[in-house]
Amino acid sequence: MGAVNVLVDISGLKAAEGRLARSEARFQTAQDISPEGFVVLEPLRDAAGAVVDFRIDYANGTATRLLGLRPRRGREAGARLSLALPMHLGGPGGMLAEFTAVLETGTVSIRERGAGDGQGSRSFRSRAVRLDQGVAVSFEDITARRRAEASARFLAEHDELTGLLNASGLRRRMEPMQDRPDGAAILLVSLEGHRGEFGRASAEEAVRIAATRIVRRQPAGAVAARIGTDDFALLLAGCPAATVHELSAALLRDLAAPVPTPEGMVVLATRVGVAVSEGGMDPGALMRDAELALSTARQGAGDRLAIFAPATLRGAQTIRQAEADLRQALIQRQIEVHYQPIIATATRRLAGFEALARWRHPARGFVSPGEFVPLAEETGLITQLGDQVLRQACRDAAAWPDHLRVTVNISPIQLRGEMLPRLVADALAGTGLTARRLELELSEVTFLGDERGAAHVLALLRAQGVGLALDDFGSGFSSLAQLRSFPVGRVKIDRNLVVGVDTQREGAAIIRAIMRLAADLGLATTAEGVNTPAEFERLAAEGCGEAQGFLFSPAQPPSAIPSLLARFG
Repeated sequence: MGAVNVLVDISGLKAAEGRLARSEARFQTAQDISPEGFVVLEPLRDAAGAVVDFRIDYANGTATRLLGLRPRRGREAGARLSLALPMHLGGPGGMLAEFTAVLETGTVSIRERGAGDGQGSRSFRSRAVRLDQGVAVSFEDITARRRAEASARFLAEHDELTGLLNASGLRRRMEPMQDRPDGAAILLVSLEGHRGEFGRASAEEAVRIAATRIVRRQPAGAVAARIGTDDFALLLAGCPAATVHELSAALLRDLAAPVPTPEGMVVLATRVGVAVSEGGMDPGALMRDAELALSTARQGAGDRLAIFAPATLRGAQTIRQAEADLRQALIQRQIEVHYQPIIATATRRLAGFEALARWRHPARGFVSPGEFVPLAEETGLITQLGDQVLRQACRDAAAWPDHLRVTVNISPIQLRGEMLPRLVADALAGTGLTARRLELELSEVTFLGDERGAAHVLALLRAQGVGLALDDFGSGFSSLAQLRSFPVGRVKIDRNLVVGVDTQREGAAIIRAIMRLAADLGLATTAEGVNTPAEFERLAAEGCGEAQGFLFSPAQPPSAIPSLLARFG
C-alpha cells in the first residue's frame, strides 16, 4: 500500500478566475448604473423548433424599471417575455417576430416603442443584435425628448397660457376654409381694463378666464385662438349672419361680468370686430375686414361691437377698394371739414368750433368718419388725412373773430414720432392762425404702448402754445392716468355721462365730482352731446365751462359759419 501525491499549480487558473470575476463585477456594475436598459434573451422553441417565446436571461436595473419587468428569480415563468411585456410580443410587428428575425438572420433591428413604468406612458428606442444563441437588446429612454418635441409642436400652434390656438395655428385652420361655398365669419375680441390697477398675475388670470368664457360660447365646428396679448379670434364656417351677430352680442354680455383675480375683481372693457364672408372666403381679406371692424369698435369707450360687411362702406366691395377710394379722396380733396359750435355756459355765446372730417364720395355720398377714420389708421393714411384736416381747419379759423378757437381731433397714431409738432407748426405758419387759438383733441393715448414718447410729443405741442384736450373723459378706466401722464389743459366730458344728467341723481353726482377734480387740477371743461335745454342748465349749474351738441347745432359746412356767428355771437 502506498500513496502518491500529485501537486498541480493552479495559481494561474485562480488568477484568471479572479480576473474574470472582477471583470464580471465591473460589467455588472457598469450595467447597473447604465442609463440604458440591457437584456439578454434566450429563445424558447416548440417541438418543431420554432421560436414561441423568449426567456429573459439577464436584465439590468434600468431595463427592469423602464420595461416594468418583475425581478427575475432563476428560470421561473415570470421571466418569460410573453408575461413581462404581453402587449408588445405578438402581431406582425411585435417583439417575437422582430427578435426571431434577429436571431435567425443576424440583422440588427432598431425600433421605437412605448411602455409603462407605473408612472405613466414612456417611450424608448430598442436596438437588438444576435448574441451567440440568443438576442441582446438595449433600450434607450427617449420619453423626455419625445415629450419636449410634442410640447414644441403644440406651442408652435397654441398659446401656452390659455391652450387655445395662436395666430399661426389660426392661419393654418383658415387656409382649407377658403373654398367653402357656405362662407365664413371671424370675430376679433380685444380686452381692455385689466392691466392698469393690478399686477401681471391678475392680468393673466383675467385673460385666462376670458378665454374660458369665449370657449363656452364657441359653436360646434368653430375655432378659437388667442392672437395677441389681449386679443382673441373666433373663426366660424357656414353660420348665418344672424347667428354671428347673436354670438357677438352674447360674447359681449359674457365678458362684461367682473372677473375674479388674486388681487380683486377686474371689469373688462370688450371690443368685438366682426367680418362676414358670404362665400369663397379669402383668409387675408376676411382678417383685414375684421381688423377694420375692431378698429372701429375701439373708437370711444365701453363695450362695443362693429361689423364689417360689403355694405359697411356703402358699396365698397372690399377693403382694397375702400383703401383705393380713400387714397383717391385725399388726392382729389374730397375730404371736407365741418364745424360744430362750442358754447360758453356762462354767456351762452360762441367759444369756438370743433372741426370734424366728412368724406363726400362721388358715388356713395357722405361716408361716416366712424368708417373711414379707422380705415385711414389701418392703411397708414391717417397722417395725410390728419394733415389735410388740420390745415383746412386752421385756414378757416384764421378768418373767424380772434376770440374763437378751433378744436381738431388727433389720432393716437399721429403721436408716434415727432412729425406732428412739425405739421402743426407748418399749418400755423402757413395760415397765420395763432397757436393759442388751436386746440388738439386726444383720445385713448395711453394705448399706444409708448406713453413716454407720446408725452414727449405732447410737451412739444404745448411748448408751441397749442391747447390740448382729453376727449371722452370719465368713460374709461384710463382717464385719470391720462391726466397724470399728459399735459392736457381741458377735459371733454363723455356724452354718455351727459345723458339724463338733469333727471338722474347718479349722473349729476358724477358730473359734480368731475367739476371738483377739474377745478383742483386747473382744467377747463367741455360737455359733449348736450341735446336738451335741461341738460344744458344742469351742466351750467354744476360749473361746466362749455357745452356742445345738437341743442345748438350739428356739425355744419364752412358756408354756415356766418349764420352761426350771427346766432350765437
